[in-house]
Amino acid sequence: MSRAWAWLWLALCLLAGVARAELAVPPPTSPVIDQASFLTDAERGELEKQLLDFHQRKGSQLAVLIVPAVDPETPFDYGTRVMDSWKLGRKGVDDGALLLIVADSHKTQLLVGRGLEGAIPDIYAKRILQDTLRPLFKQGLRFQGIQAATAQIEGLIDGEKLPEPARQAAQGGGWGESWPLLAFFLLIGSGVAGKLFGRLVGSFIIGCLSIGLSVVLGAGVMMALLIGAVAAGLCLALGEHGAAETSAAAALRETGEMNRWQRAWRHLCSTGWQARRQFPAAQLKRLEQRIAESERAHRGQLRFVVESALDWRAAWRGMSARQRALQWFGELRVWDTEENTGVLVYLLLAERRIEIVADRGINRRVAAGEWAGICAEMQRAFAARDHVAGLELGLSRIHEVLLKHAPRDGEPFVNELPDQVVVR
Repeated sequence: MSRAWAWLWLALCLLAGVARAELAVPPPTSPVIDQASFLTDAERGELEKQLLDFHQRKGSQLAVLIVPAVDPETPFDYGTRVMDSWKLGRKGVDDGALLLIVADSHKTQLLVGRGLEGAIPDIYAKRILQDTLRPLFKQGLRFQGIQAATAQIEGLIDGEKLPEPARQAAQGGGWGESWPLLAFFLLIGSGVAGKLFGRLVGSFIIGCLSIGLSVVLGAGVMMALLIGAVAAGLCLALGEHGAAETSAAAALRETGEMNRWQRAWRHLCSTGWQARRQFPAAQLKRLEQRIAESERAHRGQLRFVVESALDWRAAWRGMSARQRALQWFGELRVWDTEENTGVLVYLLLAERRIEIVADRGINRRVAAGEWAGICAEMQRAFAARDHVAGLELGLSRIHEVLLKHAPRDGEPFVNELPDQVVVR
């Protein structure tokens, strides 16, 4: 009988060990790993681009892991094992962060490396999870919740002084090894430049680029000039007539339908000087005074951002004005107000796009259609080239909406966000 009890005890121990087996940590193959089919493929791809862009720009590593369950562990214990296994962040800096989502139990956890504990203390992490992520998840907005949370995390990390990211040094071979690359550039680049800029302008641009690239790759001066002439000739032969291109470009500017080449080029050519020229300091000062006056009448806290263009690489990869507005919403800490009543107005000059991002304290009172109507009115003003009037019109309409839905009702006014208009 004693032997039977011993075997039974051993079997129970084995079963207990199996029951408490820990969930395996997946390999870090991507900044976004979704094992619960929580996001669509398109949403996962867009989020991956956002996190990779942030890593290249700041150096810190931010990852999102979505799993069905972590039982019998807690999300914190499992997330700690993931952080130890993945070793997020740079060596010696420890600036990695992990957003863990347990789909079945609707639990979340934000873990950060030691290098980010000052930028993202526990109280901020809790606010991001409870005040941003959870309300959007409850509305069924999974992707929007994760995107808003990661934008806030990126904004907090941007405010921390961290070492600059390492830049990969360009590696080039000799001229003999590089001519196939140049030949490919001539064939493809000549046709593209002609279609984008017309034959004459495109041939000049592609000729100059070919000469410069040839010199960098090790060709002699005479050879580089010859290659530039060949490239210009190809562009003249393959390109479209300048008048036709100009007409097409005008149509594109009106409709906003651009391919990635045209969009990247437009953003590359836009500079901060253009924004400063269209928004003189005196007129911005007047607008800032009107923002301060408006905030005294309602509960909203307003921020205005005017940006000439996106980084051309971000434009090439397809970053939208809405995504950039969400980044600004996090970087400027518009979400960090007592009643969550921050409102960001974002103008992207290169595309004449307007985005309004409101915190949850305002969004639950104001319908999305009202914001869309204000953006449409502002865009009509910008189409008439009256940019300052467009911002003032937007401020007036937002003031009316907030006065209607979120009046101050005599409560003391505390200015929680700066009134200055950000112009980049």
